[in-house]
Amino acid sequence: ARFAYILKTAGIGYKDVVANTLFNSLERAVTDTGIILAGAAPINTIPSLTSGEVFFSSVRRSHAKAVVVYPSAPENSDWVLIKEGIVGASSSSAKDRSNEVKSDGKSQAKTDKCSEVHYQSKSLVFGFKSEKAPEMSKAILISRSTPWQRQELPAVPHFLQFLRDQPEQNSYVDRSVKASDNGYLFTTTGTTGMQKIVPRTHSILLKIAQTMGQMTPGTLPAMFYTTKLGWNSGFPYMFYLFGSTLVMLDELDPIENLDHEMERAGQSIDGMAVAAEAAKSQGSGQARDKMLLICTGGLPIKHNIVSQALKSVSHAIIIGYGMTEAGVVSFNMLQRIEDYTEGDCGRLFRGVQCRITDDDRNILPPNQTGNIEFMTETLFGGFLNNVEKTREAFAPDGWFITADLGFLKPDGTVSVVCRKGNVILHGSVLVYPTAIEIVLRKCPGVKDVVVVPVPDKVKHHNVCALVIKEVGSDLTEAGLQRSMDDLLAVPRGPELVTPHHVLFVDSFPLVQNLKTDQTKLQKMATEIIAKQ
Repeated sequence: ARFAYILKTAGIGYKDVVANTLFNSLERAVTDTGIILAGAAPINTIPSLTSGEVFFSSVRRSHAKAVVVYPSAPENSDWVLIKEGIVGASSSSAKDRSNEVKSDGKSQAKTDKCSEVHYQSKSLVFGFKSEKAPEMSKAILISRSTPWQRQELPAVPHFLQFLRDQPEQNSYVDRSVKASDNGYLFTTTGTTGMQKIVPRTHSILLKIAQTMGQMTPGTLPAMFYTTKLGWNSGFPYMFYLFGSTLVMLDELDPIENLDHEMERAGQSIDGMAVAAEAAKSQGSGQARDKMLLICTGGLPIKHNIVSQALKSVSHAIIIGYGMTEAGVVSFNMLQRIEDYTEGDCGRLFRGVQCRITDDDRNILPPNQTGNIEFMTETLFGGFLNNVEKTREAFAPDGWFITADLGFLKPDGTVSVVCRKGNVILHGSVLVYPTAIEIVLRKCPGVKDVVVVPVPDKVKHHNVCALVIKEVGSDLTEAGLQRSMDDLLAVPRGPELVTPHHVLFVDSFPLVQNLKTDQTKLQKMATEIIAKQ
């Protein structure tokens, strides 16, 4: 509420939009909440995870009035991108501008009232001016008073201490906000790399929280979150629904003891990112109590990861399926690895309808793979100021068309095969990479694998497997191909193609939300094979 008061006094309030560039931290939680209490809506925009072009495009499309940024060393790309438009924040600005040199070599006195004011009293809010974001007029600088920040930005106080020092009456909550007003602007990145903005009203955010509450067996007193604030998957729904304590890694500071942070939560963990690492530590002989459950989703969850987590980390795992545009739509609760098949996303939440269609919009029967579509009360109304993408997202009868391929089982549960853009056209056969990856991961010596298409003059696409080998493995291309052939029953379907090309790599490139960057891998494979 004190941060909301600061925003109000700076002229930022009801129905305004504020771009928040902070990573997970207490400051991110405070600024997001303060923006909402002020009657405005945060938009999640972190330049270093996208690009400057994407950042400014999102700022312009959302008509953002202000930006929240954490100034740090010069190599920080977020700060480098934004600082050029900030008025009166650097340590040299007031001094240098008072004695500017004209083109004729003579000095000229110049007064910058904004700089003078900011140096006379500590402030969080500075002016901002950039042709790339003409409507953005304010920059809110968040500091921890590091040595670099004290030297370069003496006008910027320690953020949290500054709020603590404010008198209690300097608090504000805009009580004119309606349930139908936007509470948050989430972003999602399509195949073009440009962000699409998904506005969510206060009422829809609470409905999504209620939906997520169906996943858990009861109130969870504490949760360890690995997802990012600002994304739909990282929004603190469980805090708003149950009042659960959320423990998160501070991404502005390195964490030396992950176990300590997990023990602080002790009940459940959101995300699989640390589950595999935690499972590995079991070999050290160090005792560890299992958590109640792990909640995860957002990408295909591999069978071996689920197996490790159930064995060593958690009593149960919930795999949720959803998207920013629709919220969570289904979940699969697992307590035995024998019950899990890769791609199974479980039963639909109450109030969610799902159908599978072909490219001619015919509805397909159970067990036939096609386009996954949803209808739900938490479905978004369209991308902000993007009529073309909104039109593409909906069927003529209003159903949301996902970018996923999958099928419904006879019992009504949902199974996701792959992203539609990842399908490989191998001659006249549609090849689903996930099906091949499941087989290849069972081959001796394979730690992980991603299957991508590469150009072929005869079959349009051929199949390439990029493989990370187990440590010490002497696996070869021919050996992997033989292993796959040995593992598959004969006869096998034409869609289970043994990769024509196998490339061994040390790691996979990642996109901003830690998913494997399929586009980069496909480009890399194509370039390597073209040189062979």
